[in-house]
Amino acid sequence: MELKEKVLINLKQLYRIFGKQENTAIKQWQQNLKTTQLNGKKVLVSVLRNGTWIEWGLYSGCVIRQKGYQPIFLYQKSEIEKFYGINSYFWKKAQQIPDSIFIDIDQFVDKAFNLDSNELPLYIIDAIAYDFHVEREDVLVGNKKYQKSIAKLMFESNAAAKALIYAVETYEIDRFFCYSGLIGITPTLLQKANERNLLTICLEGWAWKKGHVIYNFNRPALEYNILAWMKYYGWDKEKEETINEYLAFQDGTVNASDIKWLKGFYNVQQSKTGDPIDQNILDFTNKYKKSFLLAPNVIGDSSTLNRETIFKSQREWIKEIVEYFRNNKHISLIIRAHPAEVWVSNKVVLKLGDYAEKLAEGVENILVIRSEQKVNTFALITSIKCGLIWLSSVGVDLVARNIPIVCAASAKYDDIGIMDIPKTKAEYFTMLENIGKTQSTSTSTNQKLAAKKYLYTVFRGFSFPAQGETYSAQSLRINKMPHQSEHEDFYDIILGEMARPDEDYITNGTINHQQIKY
Repeated sequence: MELKEKVLINLKQLYRIFGKQENTAIKQWQQNLKTTQLNGKKVLVSVLRNGTWIEWGLYSGCVIRQKGYQPIFLYQKSEIEKFYGINSYFWKKAQQIPDSIFIDIDQFVDKAFNLDSNELPLYIIDAIAYDFHVEREDVLVGNKKYQKSIAKLMFESNAAAKALIYAVETYEIDRFFCYSGLIGITPTLLQKANERNLLTICLEGWAWKKGHVIYNFNRPALEYNILAWMKYYGWDKEKEETINEYLAFQDGTVNASDIKWLKGFYNVQQSKTGDPIDQNILDFTNKYKKSFLLAPNVIGDSSTLNRETIFKSQREWIKEIVEYFRNNKHISLIIRAHPAEVWVSNKVVLKLGDYAEKLAEGVENILVIRSEQKVNTFALITSIKCGLIWLSSVGVDLVARNIPIVCAASAKYDDIGIMDIPKTKAEYFTMLENIGKTQSTSTSTNQKLAAKKYLYTVFRGFSFPAQGETYSAQSLRINKMPHQSEHEDFYDIILGEMARPDEDYITNGTINHQQIKY
């Protein structure tokens, strides 16, 4: 772990200890918890990783206890010590949650566990890549650099697997609330839960909307069933208007504060489409009227985990694309580094704009726009022939704006019918060659509609206000959340008391419950 990260953790710990925010919160939870008779069902809840998910897990335990479920908390003593202190007021109060059971994963550490005799699963590699803000390929080729971290995670994952098996064999557990399913020890927990046929709901924060959470059943939270959600929401004039608002919001032509559902919504674009554009960009777009636009993701973003297909990494992809355009001077390329590299700058180890700039030095038909350059990506629309996407949602934004795309990795929108998917590198570059020969490009009416349905589902529809706006105990108040009704819907869905919108949403051709819009 880097010194900067250690200092950050220590500062957060001091803030929690002396700020007392979580102490006030847990007192409120217990004072306002309306204890009801237990219904005989037990729910395993992960209380892991960091303050956000430790506190949310404990809070969720209070919520489900109020609904008659008995919470069983799965935690690591070492993490509690790091973030709060094992003898802290907060942790002592946590253990007073009515009828709660606590299982310490650290008690299951097997010192005789032989790391060398076990194959290294890719989900371990991905989890390490996430922790270090690098790509899977970096960990695979730089194994020695990450060896200690890999060994630590393997030992912890082995202990987590044993703890989960113990929980399942000791208690009759109805379901398991698990953070992420992609990060840290959670892929192991998810895998073992699936092997034991334990219904698992993976949960993740949805950073676009403050205090929002997404879920998925028996798969990582970020591998949600987008087709089912899109079918659930359907389409009508109101949704069309909603997405037109969203597209205008991205362009910067409307303010989020003027539109109720967009209040608090983060716009990754740092400028408006009508703002002045740097002269070098204007010179390039005047010279090359229609260019390909390459739009990568931020390296280290959890949404990129386990999505590689024909390219080993984003850097390999960019390197090969730059070489392709170096050898094909009759076509041109704009590389737009993801503006969110600025938003999450403390997590960015490698800026892809800087990387691309070095590769493309001296190549006249390639322009690189770095993440910190304040140009709205959609201000370039009239100069774009085709979008070359890793898997970012900007691909869907482009299709909705009549620009075709080609993805280099497995995007969440692979199956919605907005693009052709190359199965090999050869197919990928053949697609680029064919598009390069085309004078004009566009997307079909059906593709634009599918793109808009996707945008509605992901940015308007399927997340729930079930976290605190600060993603900490401070903003979690039992029975007093800002959107209490919607908050209750979320828990009723993941507890199985309310029909899941992403499953069994149609009976005899009609939607069998009211649509949820948060």
